[in-house]
Amino acid sequence: MAAKVLIVDDDPKVLNFVDRALSSKGYHTEATSSPRKALEIVKRTRPCFDLLLTDVVMPEMCGPELAKKAACICSSIAVVLMSGCVLNANIPPQAIFIAKPFLLKDLLVVVERSLERSREARNNLSATREKNAELKAQSERLMGDIDEVGRAIDESVRSLKEKLGRDRDRDP
Repeated sequence: MAAKVLIVDDDPKVLNFVDRALSSKGYHTEATSSPRKALEIVKRTRPCFDLLLTDVVMPEMCGPELAKKAACICSSIAVVLMSGCVLNANIPPQAIFIAKPFLLKDLLVVVERSLERSREARNNLSATREKNAELKAQSERLMGDIDEVGRAIDESVRSLKEKLGRDRDRDP
């Protein structure tokens, strides 16, 4: 299944170029020039987008802030930030950055790298969840064993007390 990509850029030329380029390579794209509209799109789209490809500097909201808000809605979304202004871009560690202007081949490499990183993270999360479920089951079995040992100890103590009580009754 082709990845779903949300493209956000306030420059219509960049927005249209990236949208057409990724669509022509088989990606399912949705494009908007408004970060606020992008958040509305993320909220209503299920399953979630695989990738948010956004400009860093925009009038309504900066790209890193948009990425953070989008991740709160859809935690598995990968992020690529693009900008012609590299200074003080405040790139989040999970995001990949590409400087404008860029070649289509470079954009495609960055998009695929970001999607692959996201797939790996999801796979790791899935493996962690499976391991946690396995550990929980083991823990529950151990707790059952501990309860059983506790009951056996209680029974042994009760039995010993009864025996001691009988032995005391027999002693003169």
